[in-house]
Amino acid sequence: MNESITGILEVNRPSTYFAKYRAYPIFVDGEKVGSVKDGAVLTVPLSAGSHEVRSKIDWMKSNIALIRIEAEKTTKIRVGYKKKEGRRLLVPIVLSIMAIMAGAAFSIAILSGIGVAGILMARVGDLYLNEEANT
Repeated sequence: MNESITGILEVNRPSTYFAKYRAYPIFVDGEKVGSVKDGAVLTVPLSAGSHEVRSKIDWMKSNIALIRIEAEKTTKIRVGYKKKEGRRLLVPIVLSIMAIMAGAAFSIAILSGIGVAGILMARVGDLYLNEEANT
């Protein structure tokens, strides 16, 4: 991006609860140009022409926005987190609850097994040391 700077890209991030205390990195044409915090605006000078803009945080990536920067003008875009609704929200919640329950059941089974093994070892016999009878 070493062409002459002729336009401005303004990335607006509305305030939301998701990743509130983290900044979203912004990539233009594959290069990181900055990060935008919750409720903030990132201003990036760019050369005139077409550019690809994307954001990502952890394992989540945004769609690629194809934008056109015009000389001496500001192009505005918004980045944020869209809540899932209805059935799309239900599946991750149910899967999360099932994973928690399966993990708890597995942990209980392991701990129970260790406990039973300990009880059996204690009940089967004790280590002893005594004199042999002379015959």
